[in-house]
Amino acid sequence: MTDYSKAYTEVYYAINNFDDNLKAKVPEEFIDYVKSKMDLMYAPIDTEMSEEAKAILSVVYSDYLCEEGEKHTWDELDELFRKQEAVSNQVMVENERPKETVVENKEIAVIEKKSKISRIFDKIKTFFKTIWRK
Repeated sequence: MTDYSKAYTEVYYAINNFDDNLKAKVPEEFIDYVKSKMDLMYAPIDTEMSEEAKAILSVVYSDYLCEEGEKHTWDELDELFRKQEAVSNQVMVENERPKETVVENKEIAVIEKKSKISRIFDKIKTFFKTIWRK
């Protein structure tokens, strides 16, 4: 099992560096939870944010910080992930059959979804880089 205590520490530091308007959008219960899980001996100063912390912050962003229009985008992204997982599972089942039974258009759909996903994650990454540098 992975120890996320350092990631929670990074998330706690990031949230505390948010603008007051952004920080007010994050529920106090969530901040308390993160604080209870963080590593008190770790200070994430001048370090690259871990992938785990980025993942947690992306959930914070999607659940609490993004505008209504973006929430719709996140809902679409969740739908794409579910569809991609279903397609991946189906492709895995089909790959167990002879290669001729693999449906090519499903593979193309997965590629399209990855491009949408990567654009959204680039946007999130840029958002958190600007927050982290403040």
